[in-house]
Amino acid sequence: MPKSKKQKWERISPPQELLNSLLGLYQNGRFSNAEKLSVEITQDFPKHQFAWKVLGAVYGVKGKKSQALNANQTAVALSPQDAEAHSNLGGAFQGLSRLDNAEASYKKAIALKPEYAEAHYNLGNTLKELGRLDDAEASYKQAIRLKPDFVKAHSNLGNTLKELRRLDEAESSYKQAIRLKPNYAEAYYNLGNTLKELGRLDDAEASYKQAIASKPEYAQAYGNLGVMLHEQGKLDEAEASYCHAIALKPGYAEAHSNLGNTLNKLGRLEEAEASCNQAIKSKPDYAEAHYNLGVILQEQGKLDEAGASYKQAIALKPGYAEAHNNLGNTLNKLGRLEEAEASYNQAISLNPESAEAHYNLGVTLQELRKLEGAEASYNQAIILKPDYAEAHSNLGNTLNELYRLDEAEASYNQAIALKHNYAEAHSNLGVTLQELGRLKEAEASYCQAIALKPDYAEAHSNLGGTLKELERLEEAEASYCKAIAFKPDYAEAYSNLGEVYKKIGKYSSAVKCFEKVLKLSSEDSLGAILQLASLGKRKIPDKTPEKYMQDFYRKKSKTWGNFEKDQSKYGGHLLIEDAFKKTHNPNKQVKILDLGCGSGSLANTLRPYARTLIGVDLSPDMLFKAEKICLYDSLYKKDINHYLEDILNHYDTVVAAAVLIHFFELENIFSLVKNSLKIDGKFVFSIFEGTQKYKDLNSFLMYSHSSEYITAVAHRQNWKIIYRQKGIHEYHKGIPIPAIIYVLEKLS
Repeated sequence: MPKSKKQKWERISPPQELLNSLLGLYQNGRFSNAEKLSVEITQDFPKHQFAWKVLGAVYGVKGKKSQALNANQTAVALSPQDAEAHSNLGGAFQGLSRLDNAEASYKKAIALKPEYAEAHYNLGNTLKELGRLDDAEASYKQAIRLKPDFVKAHSNLGNTLKELRRLDEAESSYKQAIRLKPNYAEAYYNLGNTLKELGRLDDAEASYKQAIASKPEYAQAYGNLGVMLHEQGKLDEAEASYCHAIALKPGYAEAHSNLGNTLNKLGRLEEAEASCNQAIKSKPDYAEAHYNLGVILQEQGKLDEAGASYKQAIALKPGYAEAHNNLGNTLNKLGRLEEAEASYNQAISLNPESAEAHYNLGVTLQELRKLEGAEASYNQAIILKPDYAEAHSNLGNTLNELYRLDEAEASYNQAIALKHNYAEAHSNLGVTLQELGRLKEAEASYCQAIALKPDYAEAHSNLGGTLKELERLEEAEASYCKAIAFKPDYAEAYSNLGEVYKKIGKYSSAVKCFEKVLKLSSEDSLGAILQLASLGKRKIPDKTPEKYMQDFYRKKSKTWGNFEKDQSKYGGHLLIEDAFKKTHNPNKQVKILDLGCGSGSLANTLRPYARTLIGVDLSPDMLFKAEKICLYDSLYKKDINHYLEDILNHYDTVVAAAVLIHFFELENIFSLVKNSLKIDGKFVFSIFEGTQKYKDLNSFLMYSHSSEYITAVAHRQNWKIIYRQKGIHEYHKGIPIPAIIYVLEKLS
């Protein structure tokens, strides 16, 4: 009799105790064991959905995102009507940043189970990531309606409302989350952030501290508490808070960077630099850390390194307006003004509302002598920030340089009204009042500046200038001495003190002052060599020192137009005009060189006679004014000797009004002018008339020449004198300065 076959029994689902064991492993956080058991169950029972759901959840927790997606997709395929499975699939899509798919899965879950609060919550998270904040808000609120004690929904609703800038509502949501879960550290942390933005710093501090009490290892809470303590000026406490954060999370780049800021404020610059470098080491692409390092390096005077840090911050974050602005500050300090201007313009293009960037641009434009642009920048800064005292004061400086003195005075007064203890504004107001001839008021302004800032060397020096004008020379001497005591390398104060000593007959003291000026200012922008020559202690130089002449005409350029128009003070240009008209045919246009053209005061006279009119001058400020009148064919900023050396038989007429007063020996310049002229060409010029010597240095540090000297030079060089006329060139402190106007003709 044949043996019967044993029947094989196949189970379609795992034993319940096995499923309970799997669930227990997952709920107890034993994810590796849960993963192993889930895999075994899905292999043995591939059509049993529960194990796939658990496996998807385990993969999600362990960061195995692709496997999590596959497991959850299988769970959904096995049970298409399972709302929880669709919600889990949404989570897997969200983990892979496939947000549109996640949104669809969550919506499918909600369609299957409209009262599914968690699905509404998860949909809200996805919509928030998609930037659809209003939709996210609606989803969180629906989750809360279905489940009023849903703590995370209240908290995330708060986050969404905060992003929507509805800070009061966000505060309420966080507080509701805390009521439901009193030890909810994250809600306290986010509430602290919101209260900080609302300006309630004490409440924010309390919230951060509560977050830390609820979760002592909460590094971010320590970090943000540090930021807030820093803003409150509690720097030592801020430092301690950052250090706690770093101890908990050594690679916390933001805490290292912010610690650097606090150490910078505490004056511990080397430690601050080390902190920022640590932040960058922890997070090399952290633009803010590179920026903060730049700030610290700039404070230390390491300008090239600071510039490199700002540039790195910009490379990482091109729209970083503050970095462009601070790069501009560094470039300005390095004297690279055009590059600084470009950086400020970039900062403004990124953030047009930045009053500071407009102000800094104004400072740079002022240094570049672009005064109209500087004025516009300061005005824009003031529009954006009406109480910006520094912008009002610097606007005053610009208006002063534009010789709009009444407006400058008003700007300084506005700065002082906004900032009563603003010593610099009081001093600058004094400068303007002095230029307006209101010397007593100027004196009072300087005294106020000194009362506010007793060691203010510039105010002491400016006061000395006013006292000197008031002929109170002993008081002026005392003021200059105080300026020097506070600023021992103050060349201008030494120069002014030397002038006082010279005026009161203390010649040896004057000589010491001018010698000191030369040691402090090798380029001699203050004319110390000329002063020493006038005292018989130096040889008279062949010409006025270049830097001194540039500075002289920079100051003159402010008032030159008004000075020339006032014929009671200045008649030099009229004397030249008369000579030119008497020696030139108005019907014949010629090539004219206006040598030392200044602001172009002769251009209106010369233009009708000129086929070509060229101007040459050493002063950029004067040339700027000459350019604005648009009468010259070309203008050149160049030393006139150097310009003439390259010109041969080119011009019909060379005009040199008030130019030869800057040359002691005229042989060379006469020769250069002659070479530049065609045969029969004319040389029209003026000199200050000297009567005692052939040539001399006069009392106001310019050169005088006698008629005999000019005749001798003209004779030696084969010039023909076709015109000579004496007149009063100008008045210097009420004293007439005699001049002689010549027209010479080139014979060969």
